[in-house]
Amino acid sequence: MLRSIGLALLVAGSLATTAWASSDEEQILTLEQQWVDASAQGDSAFIRQLLDDGFVNINAQGLVRDKNTVLSARPLPPGASQRLSGLTVRLHGDTAVVTGTNTVRMDLTASPVAVAYTDVYRKRRGQWHAISAQETFRH
Repeated sequence: MLRSIGLALLVAGSLATTAWASSDEEQILTLEQQWVDASAQGDSAFIRQLLDDGFVNINAQGLVRDKNTVLSARPLPPGASQRLSGLTVRLHGDTAVVTGTNTVRMDLTASPVAVAYTDVYRKRRGQWHAISAQETFRH
């Protein structure tokens, strides 16, 4: 019986460690992937929680978007994919700057489009929130 309880606690501890990244850098990297996944799935609840109320985005077309505009955006079409690569996190106290590439395919037959981006986060009351994002097409 104690062995079963010990095993259950070990498994639960492993899941908690996976679910809650231990370092700020790991937390930011996890949020980056969750943000991409939420955008693809239209998970506006996650995005609403992630984005600061003063969030501003300049997208690859040069459009300036606030939090409400981002929340009203449609998810990617079925069959579309996004893959993050080359991520670098730079921590500056309660601010984090992420740079990387998001390679997007609008469907299985489409050519991939590489989008270089910068996301800026601020830690407030122990939680990281995105305050700014900018994308540009990589040629």
